[in-house]
Formats: sequence, structure tokens, C-alpha cells
Amino acid sequence: MIATRLKKSHTTLFGAGYEISGGGHTRPYYYKDRRGVELEMYQAFGQAVDGMFYGKDLYIFGTDIYSYNSHLYNIACHWKNGIRNLSPSESAGQESNCYNGQIINGDIYMFGWRYITALDPLSKRACYWKNGIVQWQDSYTGQTSSSGGFIKDTDFYLWGSLKNPNYSHPCYWKNGILTILPLSGQEGGVNHLLVDGDDIYAFGFEYSGTYYRACYWKNGIKVWVGSYGILHTTATDAILKDGVLYIFGYQRSYTNSYHWGCVWIDGVQYTVGNLEDFSNVYSGLIHNNRIYMFGNSGPSASYEERYPAYWIEVNNGGGKTFECYCIKNEFGALEPGLVLKGFVKNQQ
Repeated sequence: MIATRLKKSHTTLFGAGYEISGGGHTRPYYYKDRRGVELEMYQAFGQAVDGMFYGKDLYIFGTDIYSYNSHLYNIACHWKNGIRNLSPSESAGQESNCYNGQIINGDIYMFGWRYITALDPLSKRACYWKNGIVQWQDSYTGQTSSSGGFIKDTDFYLWGSLKNPNYSHPCYWKNGILTILPLSGQEGGVNHLLVDGDDIYAFGFEYSGTYYRACYWKNGIKVWVGSYGILHTTATDAILKDGVLYIFGYQRSYTNSYHWGCVWIDGVQYTVGNLEDFSNVYSGLIHNNRIYMFGNSGPSASYEERYPAYWIEVNNGGGKTFECYCIKNEFGALEPGLVLKGFVKNQQ
């Protein structure tokens, strides 16, 4: 069952996500332990996807959603201490999405996609913004979409998918150079990237035409993750720590709509749901040798009946067990939504 009480002695957890209101509209939130705080919006919609502390300031990255000429548009943005800051590259009628961010030496980087030509979905391209100014990736003429990025040392990495020609193909960019990853199925995508020395790990999924299956590519070589045949699985995040690979994600039964969040630790799967709960895990972290996971949980497959949640690894004397805590909004109400990214204040 869903737990909502939290012990007094704990690490203070932060998260970025959103609340789901009537009609499926989303409102951006950041979370501190069991309570959410709504972020400033231009109108009434938006999504928060990532966050971090830089000095004493709290930065949240995401997307403002606004109505223009009877259409809803996404526009990449970030919030500093709750105050919304739009990228100067963006304007009314433009479409852009931010999926994560990073701050280096005071420079603010956001990673995602943007239309080259306003109102033209065929001009969708992977990009990043430096202090609000858009930087394109490569000269590929088809549609590309980045679902995240980071800078390591002096190298820029983005990851996501491209249309080639009608299906999505997993790919990543290093310093603007595109690498298309091999597929054995119809299509796929990359949800997260890790770089360890000379090794590049790309985590995501492949779709066979029947099943979604979690996988990762290490230096372009595909490795399957999880069960196959009766479950859809997707990898959403990963950590490589002390030689151990932690892959976060979720699985869904093929014959019904049950969802279970999970983590694979060197290939061994641990789930955080049961037949009475529906859960998805979108990200994870390891802090003080304890695993934390973030997503949503609730009594139904409907996203409007699942709530922002996180899971904490507990010591049960053997194996791994995770306690679930659902998060209330600033009014103390448990409202539908999810946490996409979790972090702690001094996380490296």
C-alpha cells in the first residue's frame, strides 16, 4: 500500500515534476520531502523536469506551456528560486522543450529541442541553450529530438532520437557529431547517457513492433535489460558507481495495464510496486550508500489517479526493499502528478 509518513531522521530530498489538473493539463512543481511548491507560470500550465543547487540558489529546469492563437505551445525555461526565466531565443508561436540543465562557472545550460521554423514540426531539432541563446547540434536535415544532455570536461553530449525516415532511431551527439545506434526492431530512443572514461553508455528502449524492451548500448553494442515476452520495459535513468551499474525504469504487463517501477542492479531486478499499486520510476540517485528513486504511484493505471512519489531503500536484513512516500502539494492535498528528477542539496 502507499505510505505517506516519513521518519524524522532522513536526508532532505528535492525533486522536479508536475501536478496533473483537470483535462490532463500540467502545472510545474518542485518538491522538498513530502511537500510540493508550485512554480511561477505565464498562464496556467507547465512542467518541471530537473533541478539543482548552485551555491544557495535553487534552479529548476523545464517548460512553460502557454496559449497563443488558440494553440498550446511549449517554451523552454528555468526557474531561479521559484522565479521563471524564459530563454531570450524563444518567442510567441515558437515551440521548444527543456529536459534537463547544468550550471558551470555561472553559465546556465539547458538541453532539449526547438523548432527551427516557428509552427513547423518538421523543423524540430536537438539543441542546447547557453544562457538562453540556442545552439544547434548538427546539419542533419530530418527531425531530431534531444531528451537530455550534459557537459563533461570540455565535451558536450546530447541524446535522444531522430526520424529516419518514419520511425524514431536512438542516437546521441558528442560535440555536435551524430552517432546513430543500431536497432534490431522497428524503432527506439535514448533516455539517458553515461560517460565513464572512454566508454559511452546510452540507456533507453527498443520497440519490436509488439514489445517495448529496455536496453542500453555500450560503445554502440546493444545489451538487453529485463524480461522479454510478457512485459514492456523501459530504462529511464542509470548510475555507474564503484563498478556496479544501476539502471532505473519501469515495466508494464502486456496483457493488462499494471505498471511497476524497478531498478536493475548489475542485471538483477528489484521492483517497487505490487498488484495493488501502479508505479513508474523516472530517475534515481545514490546518497550515503542508499538508493532513492522518483516517479509516481497510485491505485490505477490512469495518470490522473497516480501521485508524485519517491522510494527509499531500507535495510530489511537481506535483499533490497524500498518504502514508498507520496508527496502532497503546498495545500496539504494529495493530487495527481509525478516526480521526474530527484536530487539532494550537496549532490555531486
